[in-house]
Amino acid sequence: MYEREFDIALDLIKSAYENIIKDSTREVSKKPDKSLVTKLDTMTEEYITNGILSEFGSDNFLSEEYHATGKLLDRTWIIDPIDGTTNFSNNIPLWSIQLAFYADGGVQFSIMYFPELDQLFTARKGSGVYLNGARLEYTDDESLDKHIVQYIGGFKKYIEELTPIYKLLVDYCQSQRYDGCASFGYNTILCDRSNTLVSYRQDNPWDEMPGDFMCQELGLYIVDNTSLKGKLRVYTRSKEIKELFENYK
Repeated sequence: MYEREFDIALDLIKSAYENIIKDSTREVSKKPDKSLVTKLDTMTEEYITNGILSEFGSDNFLSEEYHATGKLLDRTWIIDPIDGTTNFSNNIPLWSIQLAFYADGGVQFSIMYFPELDQLFTARKGSGVYLNGARLEYTDDESLDKHIVQYIGGFKKYIEELTPIYKLLVDYCQSQRYDGCASFGYNTILCDRSNTLVSYRQDNPWDEMPGDFMCQELGLYIVDNTSLKGKLRVYTRSKEIKELFENYK
């Protein structure tokens, strides 16, 4: 189902990198909210949305640069043209082009493409998650001595609110990290390179929906907790950490 939409989205994402991003300079400016943006963010979004509109002219968009105030309606394309712009602008390869397609009351597929890591994640509803064409398998992880916790969603901005969570997890992990790219956080837990992913106040659908859908498709434990001010969602492979956050006050 929605195979044509998936194929078109995948082609547009790959060609956007090849035709717009790959050999371009990375000039940076600041948005009114002081977050960074490059001309490649806007050019990439235009390229992908225009390509979609040429095939599906009445579809809706939620995207970071031009459709940030849109609504989640049937047949909505959720697009982040460059997720991890700070990394991208500093030539750190932890960034992606990502997209999700919402229809019939839920996400039907999502794509995360990390061109400088040569990693392409894809997922379709009910069909699992794939990395470069190979299906990812889910396993529980109870080896606490190798736990790595990743954070996404405003770790610097909300450091005081997140400090209790950081302290809570100190005894349950080997290391805690923030890499400045939401999709890369999802990347690590999908590939079992991190055990737990903490998402806090990640309120932009283009940041969270592609990876969140993949985590659901993979079958990770997902816990929502509203004990802190703001939205806290935890993805984990550990039953112990799942129960820890279910009972956290």
